[in-house]
Amino acid sequence: MANATYETEVRFGKGANYTNTAIDGEITQFGTARVEKQMWIQAESIKSPGVSPATFQDVGISGAWEFADGSTKVVICKFPLPTDIDYTENVTIYLGWSTPAISKNCRWQVEYLLRKADEDVTAVAEDTLTQNEGSSATANGMTVSDFTIPAASIDATDNCLLLRISRIGGHGDDTLSNVANLHGVCFHYVSDKLGTAT
Repeated sequence: MANATYETEVRFGKGANYTNTAIDGEITQFGTARVEKQMWIQAESIKSPGVSPATFQDVGISGAWEFADGSTKVVICKFPLPTDIDYTENVTIYLGWSTPAISKNCRWQVEYLLRKADEDVTAVAEDTLTQNEGSSATANGMTVSDFTIPAASIDATDNCLLLRISRIGGHGDDTLSNVANLHGVCFHYVSDKLGTAT
């Protein structure tokens, strides 16, 4: 006698949070589970623009973008928006930087533009975020500065985040009197753990 074959969907979980495996093998997650995630772009993946560019320099055993003192210097980078991002939560951009100056202020500026398909990528920034951040109490110690992009700025159909990062070295609030070295940029977001079906 031949063995019987049964086809059924399989569901794991409890209440509103569960994973469903369909008969055709497609796995779908449901619910409200959340987790924090981040994507790091190291200095080598950041680019300099044509106007007022920062300079890439060897720093220690790796490299960083050097922002000169007394003027505005700029780098640019792009992040693809993850398919599992929770569009109802803020996004945070972290700048990892250092300077030989001890316990002095650096004035950083982040301009951002979120784009979806068929949108003009030459548009002006949606917003400009600026802050003064104190450097480490250790010469060349790592400092992390955070900038918040509000959830209200992010649309569920956005595909890419464009960033223009500047050190406003000639501003009166910038007291480093020295270079600032940008080692990388981190894109921090909340994941809904569901993502988009392929």
